[in-house]
Amino acid sequence: MVLFDHDPFQIFQRALRHDAPGSANARHGRALTRRSTEAPAAGAVNVSSGDEGTELTMLVPGFGPAHIDVSVERAALRIRGERDGRRFERSFRLPHAVHMEDAKAQVEHGVLTLTLPRSDAERRQQVPVLGGAAALDGPAEIGEDPGSTA
Repeated sequence: MVLFDHDPFQIFQRALRHDAPGSANARHGRALTRRSTEAPAAGAVNVSSGDEGTELTMLVPGFGPAHIDVSVERAALRIRGERDGRRFERSFRLPHAVHMEDAKAQVEHGVLTLTLPRSDAERRQQVPVLGGAAALDGPAEIGEDPGSTA
């Protein structure tokens, strides 16, 4: 018994083709999927954060220092790149404010490396605890003059 007089998968195959009538490709004149030979403008990102700050590495094949813009505003990081019609933009929320005088960005062999030190105002710092001479001898008795020697 034959339920279909045509191939039911033909509809899906036509919809996937670039020139399919009624497809988004035909209506908008663009491909829905990236061609296999076309590489993304920016790739994988690795972020590590610690007490000293944050380090970020990002694949940016074909982009040099002149093609990349890095900006930080408060704890928001934005990385943009443009070259030969290829563009990318990535934004990140940092877990801390950045000490901009020591921030570094470097591109080498298609890898962007950012070193973003934590702002001094946000670094964990020890507060020294001071005490008088009586504090070294232990707690004073109630009513005792801490400066008297008995």
